[in-house]
Amino acid sequence: MKGHRWLCRGGKSCGWGSLLCLVLVGCNHAPVHSPLDAALQSSTLQAATVPTGGLRALWRQSPQLSIPIPQSTTAVSNQGPPKPETIAILAQVQLDAAFAEETSPASRELLLDQARQGFQKALQQDPKNPTALLGLAQYHARLGERHKALEIFQRYLRYYPHDNQVRHQLALVHAQWKDWEGAVRWCDEALHRDPESRSIRKTKGFCLARAGRYEEALATFLEIMPESLARYHLARVLEHMGHVDASRHHLQLALQADPSCEQARQFLAELITAYAPTTSSPTSSDRTSSLLPAGHLSPASESSEPSLPAQDRGNTTPHLPLGGIPVAPSGQR
Repeated sequence: MKGHRWLCRGGKSCGWGSLLCLVLVGCNHAPVHSPLDAALQSSTLQAATVPTGGLRALWRQSPQLSIPIPQSTTAVSNQGPPKPETIAILAQVQLDAAFAEETSPASRELLLDQARQGFQKALQQDPKNPTALLGLAQYHARLGERHKALEIFQRYLRYYPHDNQVRHQLALVHAQWKDWEGAVRWCDEALHRDPESRSIRKTKGFCLARAGRYEEALATFLEIMPESLARYHLARVLEHMGHVDASRHHLQLALQADPSCEQARQFLAELITAYAPTTSSPTSSDRTSSLLPAGHLSPASESSEPSLPAQDRGNTTPHLPLGGIPVAPSGQR
């Protein structure tokens, strides 16, 4: 207090007030974050997830184990440089952030480069690191670099031949590329090692349907569900591909097999509403040329039992209903 009174009497300043202001301003200063730092601090990226067995699911369909993310992207541990597994996990977070809807194009390119470099760095330290191998394979698959993705998936299977979930993953990757026959082959590979897997068999059923092999798809569904649900799932795929009459036919058969099947009843009602005839009485040629919702075919016949189409003419649709198989990015319909 004496020093304070002396300063007031002398009219001089020793800088204590300025120092206090500087401290207060410094405490309120917000640090500048890189796009990666901002992504790591978002609520959706507070934890990286890696499925059990080392498999990182492309579309989050496999069982997952929560693994904490490193808090800083630049800090080095007191125990030495980060381990390959830590580098690979962080690279996976960067890859997920790159494809997030809120990520800007400029930030996406930066995050993609950082993810690729992270996976490659982890593999330089540990060429058999499962997280890095699958992460790099996912990186190439999501960018459409098919040859590179398959080469790395095959390398992973050479190191870890008992990880059957990766074979299922390869089926989903082929479905993403709309290679339905390739997807079916990888489902068969996976089922050969795990014949009782219901999820793999269901994936096979959807891929068979998208490949135009409808009877085989129905038979595959019947192995894991009642007839009513099997025909309901096939009907969803057929409608999605634009074959409305065939879809309606299978829904009617589903309700004959089980009148209490609510899924089939509700979807049939939706079809009737969506494809209801106009109030006027159009001629046959008018009915053929009438507009239907985008991506659907006009009814080819008024028969109550239409024949199933020979091939899939609707494979450019973006998503399979109820099957969980991502097929193509939005906008390619």
